Amino acid sequence: MVTNNGIEKNRMNAKVSPWHSLKTRATVFTLAVFVLGIWALSLYVSRVLQADMVRLLGEQQFQTVSFVAAGINDELQDRMVMLDVVAKEIDAAAMGQPMLLQAILEQHPVVQTMFNGGVFITGADGTAIADVPLSNDRIGTNYMDRDSVSIPLKQGKALVGRPAMGKK
Repeated sequence: MVTNNGIEKNRMNAKVSPWHSLKTRATVFTLAVFVLGIWALSLYVSRVLQADMVRLLGEQQFQTVSFVAAGINDELQDRMVMLDVVAKEIDAAAMGQPMLLQAILEQHPVVQTMFNGGVFITGADGTAIADVPLSNDRIGTNYMDRDSVSIPLKQGKALVGRPAMGKK
């Protein structure tokens, strides 16, 4: 009977699933907690990393834009200084002599290189009376409808106007 009893005990143990074992449950639970922990940690790290990358890229783009803007500002300042140099050579008596104004503009070839569309001088009524290069054929054209011409003539201060298509 002992033999028979031992066989019956083995049959009872065989009927118990390994998933019902405490060791198996503890191992599976520990593994599940570990996997969930790693998943939660990776989710948190990816969110933090994404936020950090967005911030860093924003800072880099701002620095790049600031650098480019500073360069553009410097170039505009150089052009304004050059226009001021030419303007100081022009007095009230010269304004009545278009040929003298044309000569003054032609004496400054740097003006033509700094302004790829050329430069022109207008009278008090906004009509161009001197122009470089002459190939632009702006002399005699009235520009009083442009803010970049009318505001400086009316208010007496320098202005960088909006981009505009040439009338010629």
